Amino acid sequence: MFSKHIAKYTKISLAVILTIVFTVALITGCSACDCLDDVATNEQPEMDLQTSEQINEHAHEQVNGQTMYPLIFNNPEVTGSMEISFESHDFFLEATAEQLRIALPTLDFDMLGTVSYNSDGTFVNVNARVPDPNPYVFGARISIWVGEDFRITSEFIFDDDFVPEYSYVYEIPVIALMVDEGWGGELFFRASFEIDGVQFHIRLSKEDSDAGQMLLTEIVNNLIIGGTDGLVVFDNPIIPELRSESITYEEALNDADFGGFVPTYVPDGFINQSGAHRWVQGHIDVNTMFLEWQSSFDYDYLYEIYAEWVEARTYDVFAFDDIFWGWPSVRWTVTDIDERDFERIVSADDYRLFDWSLYPQSEWQDDDWNLPRRDIPWEYFATMHDPIFRADEITLDIVRIREEMRYIPIHGADGAISENPADILFPLLRNYIMFGVLFDDGVLINISAEGMTYEQIWEMLTSIGENTVLIRGYR
Repeated sequence: MFSKHIAKYTKISLAVILTIVFTVALITGCSACDCLDDVATNEQPEMDLQTSEQINEHAHEQVNGQTMYPLIFNNPEVTGSMEISFESHDFFLEATAEQLRIALPTLDFDMLGTVSYNSDGTFVNVNARVPDPNPYVFGARISIWVGEDFRITSEFIFDDDFVPEYSYVYEIPVIALMVDEGWGGELFFRASFEIDGVQFHIRLSKEDSDAGQMLLTEIVNNLIIGGTDGLVVFDNPIIPELRSESITYEEALNDADFGGFVPTYVPDGFINQSGAHRWVQGHIDVNTMFLEWQSSFDYDYLYEIYAEWVEARTYDVFAFDDIFWGWPSVRWTVTDIDERDFERIVSADDYRLFDWSLYPQSEWQDDDWNLPRRDIPWEYFATMHDPIFRADEITLDIVRIREEMRYIPIHGADGAISENPADILFPLLRNYIMFGVLFDDGVLINISAEGMTYEQIWEMLTSIGENTVLIRGYR
């Protein structure tokens, strides 16, 4: 697929090679960020000639018997940075060491990697990483991305007038950057190019400019020498089960995996308007069902609170109907337990980990932007907010203990009215209940409710299918 590039140049003497020179290619109308990440979509320039004195002094002439073509390192001034969000591909798999060796045969690194695919198993890209040997350094020091649809989460922004120069490596145009962001002491090195429609993007960081240029030069040359034929190793993956769909409440009750964990009792006034949603993402072991029921508040009670607050105000406030009050609801999530959930499992006898009454809440202060809080020891913080009880230990009393009265700040006026929070916000006390129940077969129910009593939650919990009920009842 790529052997034609190497075959041609192995027949040319070093003397001839050193007369080959590179071009200054103008890519008008795009920033360096765009040029680096979208080089595959730009028209690639024709080669031009330059003198041998202009060859980068840090480039190697020979490495392992192969000619190392030098890179022109563009050094643009950083004017900012941006964060980028995107939808992930349908699924990804971990790349094995053998797959990475075949796909990137000319690189001599110990690498980790993930391979992204479309739902039909079509290869999209592989992201290979060379972790830093220092365990205290976050992330990878070298990242090599190969495929299509390059996606990044952050990038530098350069001056709009910056136009990068191309280098040529075995006739392949390459954009190389050396970026000094102005702090931290590290230089960031980037390179992008395309072979036969396949994009390559390399990123690494070094404190030493010579070492960084040398390393990136070798990586780029070796990747181009290696070509793209090895990417076939990622073809024909085992496609995991993938499902994301809305189903009816009745279908949820009959679900093969979780139907027995769906409550058959729902309190009066709580409506399930959208059935359930079902996710199965086999590549990350996600198997989840989500249901929600909603109700409405006692608006006479809300208006009484509102009117009392308005009476003390002398300026324009929001009309009652324009205020967002939220609504009572219960969210019921059934899933296979994840290893991270094990940290939240508590014993029903260890009240320090889940009893709100042990950590009283401070009172609402009208002149304080800080909401009321509880002094909870940090080591208990996660379990206090969302503990998991084993099904054979959960009781009505535990559900009662999990009920928390929480102050909710309601916006009653525009934030420009005053610097005093009491002129903008007023408190609404609302009950919250949150906990999980773990069953012997590894199924976890996560319950999150507001505006619902603990007795109602208990009735829902005890109404799930007879085959799964392990709940004891009153303590």
